[in-house]
Amino acid sequence: MCIRDRSTQSTWGIIHDMKLEVAQAITSFEKSLELLKIKCGAISAEVAWTLRYIGLLNCYQNHNKPRGLECLQESLDIYTQVAGPDHPQTQQVRADLEKQQA
Repeated sequence: MCIRDRSTQSTWGIIHDMKLEVAQAITSFEKSLELLKIKCGAISAEVAWTLRYIGLLNCYQNHNKPRGLECLQESLDIYTQVAGPDHPQTQQVRADLEKQQA
C-alpha cells in the first residue's frame, strides 16, 4: 500500500468520523431541545437558538438539509414572535436561513 492510498483512507476515515460527530451533536441538541421546551416553554429564545444550532448542523455538508431548513424556519418564526423582526438574533437566524437556501 502506498502513502497516497493510506492518505486517502485516512481522509475518508476522518470524514466518516465527522459525520458521526455531527449526528451525535444533533442528537444531543434535540435532547436539550425537549428539556428546554419543558423548562422554558415551546416559544422562547432558548428554544429558538437551539433550533438554530440543530438547523445549522443538519445543513452542514448537506447532512439533512430539508430538516435543517425546517429547523431554521421554525427558529426564525419563534424569534420573530419573541424578540421582533428587527432584533439582532432574529436577523442572524434570517441570514442563516437565506444562506442555506442559496
